Amino acid sequence: MRSFDIRSICGPLASLCLVLALLSMTSERVLAQRYVAANATIPFSFHAGTETFAAGDYIIDSSVPTFIFIRSKDSKHFAEVPTVLFGQPVKKSEAKLIFVKRDGSYVLDTLWGVLGKRRMTSELVTTSNGTEETKEVPLNYSSKTTAESQTAAQSDPAAR
Repeated sequence: MRSFDIRSICGPLASLCLVLALLSMTSERVLAQRYVAANATIPFSFHAGTETFAAGDYIIDSSVPTFIFIRSKDSKHFAEVPTVLFGQPVKKSEAKLIFVKRDGSYVLDTLWGVLGKRRMTSELVTTSNGTEETKEVPLNYSSKTTAESQTAAQSDPAAR
């Protein structure tokens, strides 16, 4: 009968556990680096995608290249808005939302963010005559906003 040596199993098993632990820490760090959110205080009601929002404080998540996620700070209102990337990233100090007034209401048209300039796909079919009234709202990026938004996104199944 062969003798059983626990060390012959523990060595490879310990190595496997170490590799799995390092991979999980690395993937979590990579995901955290890709997550980008900003605060915006929007002092007027507006439309974004198919949703209508009241004036208020919002968190704008632009982590996904083809969407932005808009969530009210009280988490009562949320929308996913499809976007198209059209320009290079801007500095945090230049980041903003651009709204265009159409039929008496403001519509979110463009986001200038640290991951690039994006246009809302719902606005691609709209031609501009260059005389529309626009309003710009600055975006404020902070590490606290990113952490708050990531926690909310992980706990909100609709945000996945």
